[in-house]
Amino acid sequence: MDTLNLFIYADQKSKLHRCLERAAKGESQQDMLRRMQRIDRDRASFRELLSDTGWGRREAYHLCINTSGCEIKTLVPAIAEYADCWFASREK
Repeated sequence: MDTLNLFIYADQKSKLHRCLERAAKGESQQDMLRRMQRIDRDRASFRELLSDTGWGRREAYHLCINTSGCEIKTLVPAIAEYADCWFASREK
């Protein structure tokens, strides 16, 4: 079975806004920015373990989605539809 590779990303302002909405009370913007950088570094390291392509390099993914300024939950049905079509095309 083929693997569908998606890269979901956003600009820093949008990511920070989403993270701060979910953050524990009292967590500062600076603390959150540091945590975001650490998470991105960890994701890049993990990708390097699994693949010979770098994390975030568009040629390594079937679909890249910029969620800046979007409600992620409104994008989920479209992503699911894309996935259904992608997998159906592989079954032929």
